[in-house]
Amino acid sequence: MESNRDDLLDDLRQRTERIIQTVQTDFSKLNTDRLKQRPSVNQWGVLDCLEHLNIFADFYLPEIEKSIEASPDSAENSFKSGWFGNWVAESMRITDQPLKKMKTAAGKNPINHSVSDQTITRFLKQQDHLLELIDQSHRRNLTNVKVSTDIVSFIKMRLGDILRFVVYHNERHLEQAKRALENQ
Repeated sequence: MESNRDDLLDDLRQRTERIIQTVQTDFSKLNTDRLKQRPSVNQWGVLDCLEHLNIFADFYLPEIEKSIEASPDSAENSFKSGWFGNWVAESMRITDQPLKKMKTAAGKNPINHSVSDQTITRFLKQQDHLLELIDQSHRRNLTNVKVSTDIVSFIKMRLGDILRFVVYHNERHLEQAKRALENQ
């Protein structure tokens, strides 16, 4: 996939702003008990979905920030996705096709963590931080800047692919949170 850096980042910013708006509008005003409620024993509730994203962001946001800070400004305004990074990002993106279920690593499974009314506050702070990182990325080469992954320590992905992956992953689990609320 090849794209214009600024167009891609503007799209990711808009998607993240919609995520923030949805959480503030649809979830923030509900009581914690309702947000904790799971549709069934093995399904995640709203706060479980958001906590999963918090755990995920705890790893990726510092890695993205570190890579941005360590890289020089760049006038390069094109982005070429890597084959692996594009595959990972596209596997998270919501399309017309039904979403494929994916197994979550035990360390990222929110059922193994406690959720509270602070889960939403923490999520919104992380999304604000993600917006800052997206803005900073307008001055970086999205193809050449590499970011560590939590898949395997030696695998790095291009900054543009990691940002796509994080935002698409957020959208995917936000949809899951909406379904959890509908299915209570």
